[in-house]
Amino acid sequence: MQANADWEHKLCALLKQECDTLARLDDALSQERDALERRDMDAVVRLAQEKQILVTEVERLTRARLPLWRTYEATGEKKDAIDGYWQQLAELARRCFRANEINGRIIQASRYGVERSLQLLRNQSPDPAMTYNPKGQPNAQMSSLRAVKA
Repeated sequence: MQANADWEHKLCALLKQECDTLARLDDALSQERDALERRDMDAVVRLAQEKQILVTEVERLTRARLPLWRTYEATGEKKDAIDGYWQQLAELARRCFRANEINGRIIQASRYGVERSLQLLRNQSPDPAMTYNPKGQPNAQMSSLRAVKA
């Protein structure tokens, strides 16, 4: 009976550690979003390093948990503590996934804005409406001038 309680205890401990680590990752992703919105690149770099450490820790914990999880599944029994941690873990994983997707979109939009600005600075705008005359009106003649230069 002691061996049974031992793997259950270890599994609960690992699930709790995974939940704690994913909660810290979720917090780091939230901080990253704030830093991206503030355009605080020093914070973004620091948080990227922190996220990598946390993801590596989650992977380590998952590898340690898998054999114990298989034992749990093989018993066919339901344990409230284990199932509770599992549900919490699944919810935290979903939150991290969503937060990471949002941050990726922010990064992509920011990158698109930078690339568009660089095109304008290099006078390579593919969209003539993106350039303006001295009166602030869209300059539709820009594309035809580029065609003449080519």
